[in-house]
Amino acid sequence: MLRSVKKRGIVRTIIFSVNEIWFDVKFGVDTRSEVSSISSLNQGRNNAAQPYQGANFHTIKSVFSELKKITDLKQARMIDYGSGMGRAVLSGLYYGLDRVEGIELDRVLCEKCNKNIDKFCKGRGVSRNKAQCIFADAQLYEIPKGVNIFFLYNPFSSPVIDRVVDRIYLFAKEQKSDVFVVYINPIFRELFLEKNFVSLLDSDKEFDLYKYTP
Repeated sequence: MLRSVKKRGIVRTIIFSVNEIWFDVKFGVDTRSEVSSISSLNQGRNNAAQPYQGANFHTIKSVFSELKKITDLKQARMIDYGSGMGRAVLSGLYYGLDRVEGIELDRVLCEKCNKNIDKFCKGRGVSRNKAQCIFADAQLYEIPKGVNIFFLYNPFSSPVIDRVVDRIYLFAKEQKSDVFVVYINPIFRELFLEKNFVSLLDSDKEFDLYKYTP
């Protein structure tokens, strides 16, 4: 909380906190429970994962506001790397994406994410086939055909993030249409820029949005 106040000020911190509570209450899910220190540190290999923290729904709303300007969300497929308890995955369903997959190496978080997907889909009459959290290593996960949005909330440090970006880049090069990357808290933005991803937003936002045109 103190870190958020220093970064955003008191008013924006309150807005962020209210949005987190509102999200869970509105959708009947739990994306805010604390996780054990073992769980939070076990999201990636080589101690390269970042401690778990879900992307704030206030920021996510801004993300999808930008995405709907540049792509048809109803035809979009998204992968969320380091999906945690699934706030971004559930948001993808809420905004009408065709398919959303979370990739999570922490088994506890992956199970919580799938339970939240179950609750969300049942509560809102959404097909359960539209989303799932996959227990997998992001460095090794084979990206399925049709994906055109990648979502990252600074889930990895180096060298894992380097390998994940390489996979996204190699995948994007082979596509016939644009590929977009949402990167919240973009510590390693140079990895995308070096591979000719084009930044679509000013750098003063909470997130970066990139496009790769093959």
